[in-house]
Amino acid sequence: MLDQYTGRYDVFGFTVDISVVDGELLAAVPGVPTGYEVLMTPVGEHAFRMESGPFRGAVMGAVFGDDGVSGFQAGPFLINRTADDAPYTPRLLAPPLQLDAAKEAAFAALLADILAGKVDWIDERLAYPKHEFIQYVMAQEVVLFHSSNRDDIDVFEPVRKSVELRDETGRGNQQGIYATHDGLWSMFFGVVDRGRLQGSIRNGVSHFHNRAGDELAVYNFSINQHQLADHPYCNGALYFLPRDRFTRMMMFADIPSNEWVCREQLRPLARLHLKPSDFPFLEQIAGHDDGPLLRLNELTGLVREAATSAHNEEDRFVVILPADAEAVEHLDEYLALLAEFMPGRYSLEPHGAEIHWIVQNPSPAQAQTLKDLYAPLLK
Repeated sequence: MLDQYTGRYDVFGFTVDISVVDGELLAAVPGVPTGYEVLMTPVGEHAFRMESGPFRGAVMGAVFGDDGVSGFQAGPFLINRTADDAPYTPRLLAPPLQLDAAKEAAFAALLADILAGKVDWIDERLAYPKHEFIQYVMAQEVVLFHSSNRDDIDVFEPVRKSVELRDETGRGNQQGIYATHDGLWSMFFGVVDRGRLQGSIRNGVSHFHNRAGDELAVYNFSINQHQLADHPYCNGALYFLPRDRFTRMMMFADIPSNEWVCREQLRPLARLHLKPSDFPFLEQIAGHDDGPLLRLNELTGLVREAATSAHNEEDRFVVILPADAEAVEHLDEYLALLAEFMPGRYSLEPHGAEIHWIVQNPSPAQAQTLKDLYAPLLK
């Protein structure tokens, strides 16, 4: 009976191969070393508890289609069956951190001065590779990290002006300062040139466990495949932030995410210049197909150009277009793509010579993005 669940599954580039080994159902992520498979324990009809890994403790319920099991539902995430040879984003392991007595003493002294407010630019006192110091600081669990292409942020404000795509949980589109306890992951956001990049970035860190309880961090990084050859990377900065000012966000239910949020203004403890070559995964950044997202961006521009006015109301955002505008012909396609990349409640209402496009209860980040985009038209 377990064989019906076997195969390859995918959610937003996160690929899982499910197989039966010695009578147990195991989920393996390509690129994660053998021995770190996730045991799926039956807890009901067509339901399994993930005993380790990034969804540790979550219950996955099988979803059925005409041909049998078509996927698994885990909280808000639908993991769909895909072809067994479907491409996937490679998973990467961090470079090993080798500490001798002198290096550890230097790192400890530097971190102590950072926490005491005695350091602005860390580079001036760092004689070792930056990723080594970052890994050391991560292990102490006393600060959080935030990266940016900007190196001149003296005060962080709790305002988010971008939208996290495919945010099924809502945690990624709140107004706040975002940070993570994983500085290696954070470095990626500092060296990817968001001004040059078209499309999306896919990235993350997941933690897996073997039967002995050892934990392994596994990373993934991907950009628009058509820009890989252009090397759209730049200098940036990694900011060290006070951990006690943040609250850890939940992925869903009782499962913590790797993101933390602060909802009030704060100053960084210290900062570290970043060059692309400082990022230990630079040559392993993968590519993905961003065709549908680029089409969404194209249609967003078309709708914005055609719009005549907009209203930001208490529980909805309304964009008004002439009913005979060229953009109206593409609104069904536009809303379908919006629903894929930015889950929400979208509708169209005809009003005589006008069409009203309505976004019901937009997330805080989406509301901010809409207000910025349609600012000259707001009434």
